[in-house]
Amino acid sequence: MGKKKSRNKTPKKRVPYGIVCMLKTDIHDHLLYRIKLQCFRELINALGYTILKTVIQTRKYPKSSTLFGKGKVEEIRQLVKDLDIDTVFVYNTLSSSQKHNLTRAFGCEVLDRYEVTLKIFEINAADTLSKLQIKLAILEKLAPYIKLQASLRYKKERAFFRSMGEYAYHKKLAMLKKSIKIVKQKIEKHYKRRLIELQRRKESGIPILCASGFFNAGKTTFFNALTGLDKPVSSMPFTTLSSKYSRLILPSKIETLLIDTIGFVIDLDPQLIHSFKINVLDIKMADLILFFLDVNDSLETLTIKVDEGMSILKEIRGKYPDNLIVVLNKIDQVTPQIVEKKRKFISEMVPFEIVPISARTGDGLDELIYVIDKEVREIFAA
Repeated sequence: MGKKKSRNKTPKKRVPYGIVCMLKTDIHDHLLYRIKLQCFRELINALGYTILKTVIQTRKYPKSSTLFGKGKVEEIRQLVKDLDIDTVFVYNTLSSSQKHNLTRAFGCEVLDRYEVTLKIFEINAADTLSKLQIKLAILEKLAPYIKLQASLRYKKERAFFRSMGEYAYHKKLAMLKKSIKIVKQKIEKHYKRRLIELQRRKESGIPILCASGFFNAGKTTFFNALTGLDKPVSSMPFTTLSSKYSRLILPSKIETLLIDTIGFVIDLDPQLIHSFKINVLDIKMADLILFFLDVNDSLETLTIKVDEGMSILKEIRGKYPDNLIVVLNKIDQVTPQIVEKKRKFISEMVPFEIVPISARTGDGLDELIYVIDKEVREIFAA
């Protein structure tokens, strides 16, 4: 009898490996950078990577060509080789030349924080508008990098072929500019239409309540609890890209519109806010902001999130927020003593009412609805 032929099994694809790198320019920062790095790791984990190493360099000024110093670049290059790394993730925002030089030095993909955020957005985008805005953000981010690559490539052409190289170079740039222009025009049409919808809604006199805050603070769980809906809830960042809407009747019989919006992230690039200007229109036009915080966060993390949250809201609304309630969520996961400690701590940073709740169990929801009702009546009585 002949031997049975063995079937060639397709090898199981392993989880991609990554290295996290950061240039720390503040030599006196012994804590803040750790919190920022932890947030960055959460974003990378959302992309399905296993982080094998974290490399931090403290340097007063970044190197213009590679961000990191020569020795650190070589250290990272060796780690990439030894650990079979797929992607090097850089916390700092990279210039086109830095990205190009690091990619060549490491021999693998290099992504900065802005690009990581865009990749997560791209994964979670379900509607046409979100996809358009993501496409534009990616094009605008990569445009200088693509220009640099094309320029370097065609400069290497021999003198005899230089005219062809220059033609191809300019053609590529023209195509890139055209793509950006087309996407911008499509987004502008959506923006004008959306603005008209929001203005009509404002004119209707229906108060607009907007749940905002950092990702994984429980905004969608709260939205579902109050509306009876079953919108997707996840601990992963940016599950909510497109706003969710539902009518909500307050105890005073006032009809309101409750909106669940896109979550924030620490060190959010202002350019990202501009790129997703339609998504944040709901926050801009809201009558009352419900700013969500996670009671599990450390005091240091809460300090950062409150400071940055207020700055982001100011960037979106054009002024420091006035009509706002701080919602301290997930109180079912800690002791009452910790809840009170965190509540007092936050109250020293902002002049707004702070309401502790558990959107999951319903604890504190009645109190929050009462406070919302009171705030809405005061806003519209003014």
